[in-house]
Amino acid sequence: MSDASLQLVILISLALLLVAACLAFFRMIKGPQLTDRMIALDLTSMVLLGSVMITAVYWKNPLFLDASIILAMVGFLATVGISRFLERRRVK
Repeated sequence: MSDASLQLVILISLALLLVAACLAFFRMIKGPQLTDRMIALDLTSMVLLGSVMITAVYWKNPLFLDASIILAMVGFLATVGISRFLERRRVK
């Protein structure tokens, strides 16, 4: 893949991730239920994760990939924590 086509793919990917982040942010604010907001927050963290990974490819810096692993773990733990909170809230 040539450098110009890689630049184009990166630009298109970041633009699509920006659209996905805007839609998720809208759902996070508008969401009718708390579970909708939780899923939108999880999607936002995954979009951020994808942006960091694409940035790592663009700058050819593998250090960003380590940061993306940490970001993925934090996003997963936040989702699990909020899910447990919602589960306990429904039981009572």
